[in-house]
Amino acid sequence: MKFIIYFLFLLIACASSYAQSNQAIVMKYDANGNRTNKKVITLSQTRSLSESQDEEIFENEFIGEKEIRVYPNPTKGQLQIKIIGTNANLPKTITLIGMNGTILIRKSASDNDYTLDLSPLSSGMYILSVQMEDMKKEFKIIKE
Repeated sequence: MKFIIYFLFLLIACASSYAQSNQAIVMKYDANGNRTNKKVITLSQTRSLSESQDEEIFENEFIGEKEIRVYPNPTKGQLQIKIIGTNANLPKTITLIGMNGTILIRKSASDNDYTLDLSPLSSGMYILSVQMEDMKKEFKIIKE
């Protein structure tokens, strides 16, 4: 498990030069840790969205049969986390990890809709980990 985390941080550190040039690398992995998809995306700094449009900008990710939506990404402060297809009382752990590997935020949540305030943090890339039961999903978060 530590190897996967170190490997992930190494990949993100290598990708930091892309983020500085308004590009990011998005990689997807299967349950065994094998990379299944790699995509370079260009981030736009000039877009302006209303709050109603922000809710529509997310990528569907799944833990088993449970859907997780994390939006908006990139974010300027408030990050929304919605979990669909699970009991609201199921305990969840939400962890935000900095690029140097330090845990910046760790919260226990029982609600399926959660808001994480990133406004006090500096601009950059972070790893968001959502864990429920024995399943975990990680997201690359960009704070503008």
